[in-house]
Amino acid sequence: DLPRVIRVRGLPFTRASLWRRALAYASLYPAFLWRALRLPRHDVVVTLTDPPLLLTPGPLLKLLKRARLVHWAQDLYPEVAEELGVLRKHGALAAMLRQASTFSLKRYDAVVAVGRCMEGRLRQRGLKRERVRVIPNWSLGQESDGEAAGATFRRVHGWTDRFVVMYSGNFGLAHPFAGVIDAIERTARLAPGILFVLVGEGAQRSAVEMRLRRAPNVQWLPHQPLPALAGCLRSADVHLASMYEETCGLVVPSKVYGIVAAGCPCVFLGPAESEGARVVRENGCGEVLPSGDGEGLARLLARWSQDPIWMKSMRGKARVLAPQLGLRPAAHAFAAVLGARELNA
Repeated sequence: DLPRVIRVRGLPFTRASLWRRALAYASLYPAFLWRALRLPRHDVVVTLTDPPLLLTPGPLLKLLKRARLVHWAQDLYPEVAEELGVLRKHGALAAMLRQASTFSLKRYDAVVAVGRCMEGRLRQRGLKRERVRVIPNWSLGQESDGEAAGATFRRVHGWTDRFVVMYSGNFGLAHPFAGVIDAIERTARLAPGILFVLVGEGAQRSAVEMRLRRAPNVQWLPHQPLPALAGCLRSADVHLASMYEETCGLVVPSKVYGIVAAGCPCVFLGPAESEGARVVRENGCGEVLPSGDGEGLARLLARWSQDPIWMKSMRGKARVLAPQLGLRPAAHAFAAVLGARELNA
């Protein structure tokens, strides 16, 4: 049977004000709970991370519906909000939200973490080891003619003879760009043949764009539609991913999986303990640097741009790894967590 999507309504969502956004989120919880209670009994109830703390009604649904309860954690709240300055760190509100979150999590049958780093954070909350399962996010992969699409994308944009370093994704608050900006400025002098292509939208894009408005080695592109994404990702020689050290285990950048699926090396700028960094380093398909190390990034890229043999080696390792990080392994892992007897995928 096809899945059935039932939508609920809350107050209008807006980013114009933190409190208006929080109020919009808060209006969804009773709507979600009321609608869920009116549904027939299901074998499994799965809660997600967004909106924040959606997991808190879970135990009540488990009690009333007698269903197995699973939480799929993409981020950990309220810690993410504390680290990003949305909530006062160790403040009364954050403490209250953390207590409510932990109380709920301990009553779940299973909690799926998207990385080993996140598993560690959940264990610090007091969750038992046997209740936490690590299932990394995945990439849907790229079409079989992805290589041709990448070459076409390069040709259309005039990059055929350039060494292209790409950041593709969200310019959000959880992603630091100081090191990237520093590297771009240094590389303009150190290796002027390197072109940085910055793709996407987000809260920090305008600020980054302003800082780099005079940089001769930068090209900006908007968010790419799905049909063009494979060609865009494959058009780069190297991809960048970034996150703040303080958010290790609270978020896990999923763009690393898309980079691997595209068969490209990745430079991960952030904590070495993060799942994304461990995937890159353990499989030899890139390098890991501190988020603010612009000088190290510039020197690394300058060296790679002159070493085609090393680049070919890293691309080969990424292609070998890609099937292991695809949808099929993740689907089988989820089937085990959800208690499915068989999986036709």
